[in-house]
Amino acid sequence: RESVPMHTFAKYLFTSLLPHDTELAYRIALRAMRLPVLDSTAPSADLSRPPHIVSVVANRYPRWFTLNHIESQQCELASTMLTAAKGDACKLQTVLESIQKNIHSSSHIFKLAQDAFKIATLMD
Repeated sequence: RESVPMHTFAKYLFTSLLPHDTELAYRIALRAMRLPVLDSTAPSADLSRPPHIVSVVANRYPRWFTLNHIESQQCELASTMLTAAKGDACKLQTVLESIQKNIHSSSHIFKLAQDAFKIATLMD
């Protein structure tokens, strides 16, 4: 639960499972969109724990250059889901809600908006 998300593997599973079990593919991908490391924060003045425990908890968070890479992989997974959801309003809504909830970088949101525009304007 506390490990680094593996968005590349989730993207592989999503594309592999999509033709066989759409619901499972989306469940896996939507679950992988979460970044639990950003969801929970350790308070700096946590008096319920000894100081050495608080510092260990704080060191669990990834370095920012690693976080940028993780967010880029998360963005690629979201783009893959947007492409697969084209034409399915329910799936598009679910993917959009996941993007709004889990992607925090304005540059990644802008990239996804560009991807969505390209996907919407492509001829089948």
